[in-house]
Amino acid sequence: MQMTKLIPILLLSLAIGCTSGSPVSDVSPMSTAHEMLEEIANSGVIGNQAIEIEAVLEKMKQTDGAKATQLIKQFNYLKGLKDVEKIKAAAGNIAAQL
Repeated sequence: MQMTKLIPILLLSLAIGCTSGSPVSDVSPMSTAHEMLEEIANSGVIGNQAIEIEAVLEKMKQTDGAKATQLIKQFNYLKGLKDVEKIKAAAGNIAAQL
């Protein structure tokens, strides 16, 4: 008999526990790519984030094919650069277009 009283209390506490805490942020992939490009524009270093940026640009083809194709072309150019100042400028230019 006591177990039947305990189950609703446990379920209620579980439901309350699942809804509390920090809110889940809904960050778009586009804004994430923009932030990563801004980081590159500030540092002049292209790191592992290049893979994620490319994925976002590829996915962008579904909604804005022409713009995505142009940005992919610019990003490929950016990846081939060695001069830090040119990397910064190119990354800033792409970020501004997102």
